[in-house]
Amino acid sequence: MNVASTSRRATPALCCNDNGICYGDDRRGSYSLRQIATAAAFLATLEPIKTARVSSYHLKHVAEKWGRENGMEPYVTNGALIVAAAALGFAIEPPRHGGPNVGVGVSQRSLQKTIATMECKVFV
Repeated sequence: MNVASTSRRATPALCCNDNGICYGDDRRGSYSLRQIATAAAFLATLEPIKTARVSSYHLKHVAEKWGRENGMEPYVTNGALIVAAAALGFAIEPPRHGGPNVGVGVSQRSLQKTIATMECKVFV
């Protein structure tokens, strides 16, 4: 099974627009592999946990800052972050109330530790 199908099982409306969610039947776009690679490299710095509590939208913004500081993509869609999280085996909780953001199982402590190493500490 490939990453896209794994991700779509967790979030059936997943696609590659800015917020990562398709409305209607618009599933035509493709993810930027550089965005997925940036999100995956960022997520690899975090400790996975079983409970998906951190918002994919929050992680997307931290991944963008991390990408800028590490010579990778400065923009990551919410969908690319979700695909990377699924590919790495992070726990994912489907969106609540039809929203575009999923919960991702990352340790808050490891997230704070990674943010502390970044030049821009806006998210601390």
